[in-house]
Amino acid sequence: MAVSGGELMTPGNYLNHYQAVDTASFAEDLFVELFQETFGLEKIQYLINEYPCQNIYGDNCYIDYALKTDLDAFAIEIDGEQWHNPALVSEDKYLDDLLKRNSLTYLGWRVYVWTYRQLVNERDKVKSELLQFMGQSPHFRIYDDYLPRQRGKVLELRPHQEETLERLQELRGEYHSMALIADAQGTGKTTTAVLDACNMGLCTLFVAHTLELLQQAANRFKELWPRAQVKIIDNYAGPLDADVMIASIQGLHNRLTQFAPDHFGYIIIDEAHHAAATTYRKVLSYFKPRFLLGLTATPERHDQESIMEIFQNEAHRLDLKTAVEIGELVPIRCVRVKTNIDFSQVRINGIRYNYRDLDSCVHVPERNRLIVETYLSHVPGEKAVVFCASIQHAMEVAELFRDSGVKAEVVEGRMKKRDREAVLENYHQDKVKVLCACDILNEGWDSPETAVLFMARPTLSRVIYLQQLGRGTRKAPGKEALLVFDFIDNTARHNHAVNLHRLLRLREYRPGTLALAPQEEMEEENRRLRLGEKIETLLPHNIFIKDYELVDLFDWQEEIKDMMSLHELALELYVDDATARRWVDEGKITPGPDFELPMGRVTHRYFHRERLEDIRQQLDIPARKPEEIRQDFFKYVKAGHMTTSHKPVMLKGMLILVNEKGQVDLAALVSFFRAFYEQRADAGLQVEISNASINRVKEMSDFEIARLMLTMPFEKFERKFFLEHRKDLSQVAFVSSLWKRLTAEDREELLDICERQIDRYYETRLNSYRCKS
Repeated sequence: MAVSGGELMTPGNYLNHYQAVDTASFAEDLFVELFQETFGLEKIQYLINEYPCQNIYGDNCYIDYALKTDLDAFAIEIDGEQWHNPALVSEDKYLDDLLKRNSLTYLGWRVYVWTYRQLVNERDKVKSELLQFMGQSPHFRIYDDYLPRQRGKVLELRPHQEETLERLQELRGEYHSMALIADAQGTGKTTTAVLDACNMGLCTLFVAHTLELLQQAANRFKELWPRAQVKIIDNYAGPLDADVMIASIQGLHNRLTQFAPDHFGYIIIDEAHHAAATTYRKVLSYFKPRFLLGLTATPERHDQESIMEIFQNEAHRLDLKTAVEIGELVPIRCVRVKTNIDFSQVRINGIRYNYRDLDSCVHVPERNRLIVETYLSHVPGEKAVVFCASIQHAMEVAELFRDSGVKAEVVEGRMKKRDREAVLENYHQDKVKVLCACDILNEGWDSPETAVLFMARPTLSRVIYLQQLGRGTRKAPGKEALLVFDFIDNTARHNHAVNLHRLLRLREYRPGTLALAPQEEMEEENRRLRLGEKIETLLPHNIFIKDYELVDLFDWQEEIKDMMSLHELALELYVDDATARRWVDEGKITPGPDFELPMGRVTHRYFHRERLEDIRQQLDIPARKPEEIRQDFFKYVKAGHMTTSHKPVMLKGMLILVNEKGQVDLAALVSFFRAFYEQRADAGLQVEISNASINRVKEMSDFEIARLMLTMPFEKFERKFFLEHRKDLSQVAFVSSLWKRLTAEDREELLDICERQIDRYYETRLNSYRCKS
């Protein structure tokens, strides 16, 4: 199928449409650019733009950018003064924003805000703050709430739940006292946990981090363990004597002593990927239950050492793909609807298409009509959800459906909760056949009756695509499969939108055939296809299932997954990014990059890891042997290349404050660093010659001192792999291979070197400064 480009918006409409979003979109693009420069292009995929959430009253709101690590969830807000200044916006808007941020903080998010002006004028400062807030090499994770929440009571246990309960019994029989269930959302983890707690019959504690999760858990316990007294703890001054107590981590960790360590025989930690955070560790180290169970919906992790260190045993794991393959969710069929809309010039910032470029390409009458024509030709009368690129796009597509006699409505995240629920109820009651959805992914979507999805919103994000896909994967009476229509537009190779075949790495395509199903169903359909039999699907006509094509599965994120970025190469060569870039440009590294990815104004370069030794030889930079790290460290310290006094002052502080494990509390080091310069100021001495900021040391906050120290001297040691910033513990430390080789005599010698360098710096630089004056 094809559609040609049509007339775009009129200048007047164009201006009205973009007036409100133009500056906001540009500011967000600026932030992504800075994030990319700080952490690398490959980390951008973990940024989720316009992430839907709820405030403490259950009202929908959106986070500009959401990020997850194994320890924290970050909410990043990009502010223009005109959007959040109470003098320039309505009071309601201002108060709504305050409530959103306060709610996020209460619910355990780390909330950080930058202004448009900072992004433009203070780029290096913003990047250094990102490093301080999130660490040098954070283990970002994909948001994984791909499956819809359960609706209604589970009357029969599914096979994987029975299997999990049996495995938990086996683990206890083997004298294990803790375990983790890592099943995808919507597959009944909470039900399994409640039944296991009920089987043990011990005083139970359920811990979560949001009000919604606490209430859901209370309801589940009451349904499945009716004899137990269930209580959500919201008043620690009252009686604490229920059979099942449900508590927020925020309230619990400050009131642990109100319980004896052995008060609870069974403890359940929901959203257990947070368990490595300090608040959770404090709770887990205090209580001594007979059994501890963690629940998480993280089927794929980039670094699960910390969580498995806590829970030790994995009782069960189930992701969306596996859930379909074992029959917990419906099979998925796919039809690829090709258009000739040209996406090759649409700008991307690594995680999303440029808002204006995308709307100009997608929001054309011919493509919108193709959506409606595809529905009428292939699935007339079926209940379907069309995922649209914008609210305006959703409104126009819905209008086209209604003009064609199909009952269609728009549902979008900014609607009032009452209005949105009314639309969804009409859809549930079959009064609406088609929902045109925008910006609503994981809240309020429990729609087993949905049998058809139109992926009309091009996206570069696997997360968004999976969230959309999960809206139709639930089982329902008479629902043989989920049918996905993927709209395939013309793109350049590096900016292909995510589609089902790329997501599942399926190279072979036949229209309407199974893309994902239990193995025996896949094999039976393939057998019938080889025999030339007709496959009955939801498609009544106009689909020729024998048509065959190979799908281009090129994916730059997959391409670079095992390669080194230029930034990583620079770290391996102990130089900064600019030096490594210059060596590439000057041809000192031959051959050049193995893969180049144009992304806006910047081309990103990647190298195969196996080339590292050859590149070292070309540049005469030998790899450091572990036994030589002490010698290299002394050599680096003695070289004493200083434009400021910060390096020896910081190192002196570390040597004085370090504990037996080579660790230094960051707050203590900041106090030492501050005290050194304040004492000089109090004595009437020159504080610093080269760096003006530390000259106002008494006016600087601890945060400003920490940023200065970590950015200027510390980063140089960190790049050489001598020191590391342990952000999750608020520590800095000597790397272990160096620390175990430093004797007490070495540390005394290093202290002496620091003292001499400080004295020499002030003597020589001050004299030079006076001569110039």
